[in-house]
Amino acid sequence: MRYKHTESILEQHVTPDCTVLDIGCGSSPYKDLFERYVGCDLPGNPYEKPGYTDIYCDGQALPFREGLFDLIFLVGVLFQIPDTQAVLSEGKRVLKDNGRILIFDYNRKTTARLKRSEAGGNNQYHVWSPFRLASIVRKAGFKASILYDYCTSEPTEKWKSLFWRSRWVRYLRFIAVEVLRREGWNIVIGRKV
Repeated sequence: MRYKHTESILEQHVTPDCTVLDIGCGSSPYKDLFERYVGCDLPGNPYEKPGYTDIYCDGQALPFREGLFDLIFLVGVLFQIPDTQAVLSEGKRVLKDNGRILIFDYNRKTTARLKRSEAGGNNQYHVWSPFRLASIVRKAGFKASILYDYCTSEPTEKWKSLFWRSRWVRYLRFIAVEVLRREGWNIVIGRKV
């Protein structure tokens, strides 16, 4: 599935000469956004379309040389991986200096629902807040920050736009979304330093 907010954020962080890795690519819905794209996933993933996965591998042990990619992204994947630090460590290894990792993961409420729906099964779902997710990314050695603006659209008039972009208003919007919204996303960006 292709999400509009994910597409918009990816487009903001891509330059024409970017080499991009999509970990847990599924059916590679964002492949057409990039000239140099590599999609990897586990063999037999249920979302795969024939020919869309470039390399079958585990994100915890990437088969790429160091410093190959400018951007790595994961959409709805990291919360399912048992060893998130291994994925982040591997991501850091294959990123170029100042390369970025973008993590689009379900928020606490969505992940908790998914975890409950498989209560009798063997699930490894991590349930975390955006602050905890950013902390995990920092622990892996990235300079990390939370992207707040995914949850609402900006006003069109210039003065309203400036008001809504101020840090404290973005924070209040974020808190309101976390409290009131039933389901949604955590979006964290990390830069290799």
